[in-house]
Amino acid sequence: MNPFLDDPDLYDFPRIADKRSPLLTDVSGATSPRHWDEKKGYGLSGATLVYTGDGLAKPVLRFFAWRPEHFVAWEPFRTIVAKPPSGAKPTAFSIEHPFLAELGIVSVVVEDETMWTQQDAGLYTKDVKLIQWRESKPALGKPTATQWMQAPAQSAADKAIDDLVKQVKALA
Repeated sequence: MNPFLDDPDLYDFPRIADKRSPLLTDVSGATSPRHWDEKKGYGLSGATLVYTGDGLAKPVLRFFAWRPEHFVAWEPFRTIVAKPPSGAKPTAFSIEHPFLAELGIVSVVVEDETMWTQQDAGLYTKDVKLIQWRESKPALGKPTATQWMQAPAQSAADKAIDDLVKQVKALA
């Protein structure tokens, strides 16, 4: 199965706010960022990692126009990505593209919109920079790792060392 050949329309013309892009569109720059807090202990090698949640992706849509009818088709579609009127509350909108869906990106807001730029004789592009939108939810957690099996402490000194190691781990 080759998705580009089987259904190129899905990849070349994403749906934004339930409307198919009227222009050939390149989708790029989307990632799946994760945030980690690195907690280091004084005098210790290594660190404890605490997962603090998923970051927000920042995909970019690049629209291509090379015919007069492309610019005509763009005007009504632009209202989706245009800056809202002064005093109006901006809203997120849905976006459908297979590569974005794979990363869980289904709703976005506009961060920035560039002017039309001539790339080549008669070929113009416009970039619309997006930020993923989703409700926040709790997401703290420490990663788990394989624990080494340790022989129980034999002497009083070994037991004291084990107790101190436990204290250091609890403080880290």
